[in-house]
Amino acid sequence: MRAGLRSQNKLLYAIFDFDFSMMLPPEVNRSKFRLPFYESWGSFNVTTDTAQGEFDFNPFVTDVGALGVLFCHNYQVRAALTIYDTTCALTTCLSLSMKPYTREIPILAPFLDRMTTRDLARRFTASEALDFLEAASSRLTEHDLRLRLPTISPVLEAIYYKFDRWANLPPEFVEKWAHYREPPIPLTTKVLRSICGTKWGGRVLPLIRLFFSRALSLVRYALAFLAGLGNRIRLTLIVFTSPGVVL
Repeated sequence: MRAGLRSQNKLLYAIFDFDFSMMLPPEVNRSKFRLPFYESWGSFNVTTDTAQGEFDFNPFVTDVGALGVLFCHNYQVRAALTIYDTTCALTTCLSLSMKPYTREIPILAPFLDRMTTRDLARRFTASEALDFLEAASSRLTEHDLRLRLPTISPVLEAIYYKFDRWANLPPEFVEKWAHYREPPIPLTTKVLRSICGTKWGGRVLPLIRLFFSRALSLVRYALAFLAGLGNRIRLTLIVFTSPGVVL
């Protein structure tokens, strides 16, 4: 039925975006486009891109990060159910634990780390993530493709920036992909997140950082202007003091 309705142009599609979407001109520079920090607030933002008091953000970068977080929640860990006997009590016990999916699919570790990295300049773009995933898929063996893994239960979701996806991976693999591995969260980042977690910090800290950013830009502009002015003065003095110059 759907195919027939589409061929007759009687089928319409709609997207519920909860008023979060925006229309941008096609020529917009995606690498430099910015929105104010408060535009990142809402149910859709599951990243920490503006959790340190950033005063603006790139929605295209944050979008990739949000997809990476979703992948982490679904593929970074799985439930492991262990059944064992306690012979003394003559009873059977169950143990439920979390084990990384990356033990079966190691390439998920660098893939998920690069999609959610705090270094936004190094985070995958959407096309880079797709290229990486397609290249990784082409290297999978027939055994890998037939591997069946249980889906994760929502109660077992681990926070994406705290979970160690590289645990117990082969040392040679970790060494090969070390440049993709996300480093531990520095103390300064933890402090900024704590401040932004307060009622006033989430609004005041971005404004403070914006003030210092603009002040620093003004200082750099002034220094560049003075340096240029000094070069012009030196050039003028050289011209006037050079022998053989006719004024």
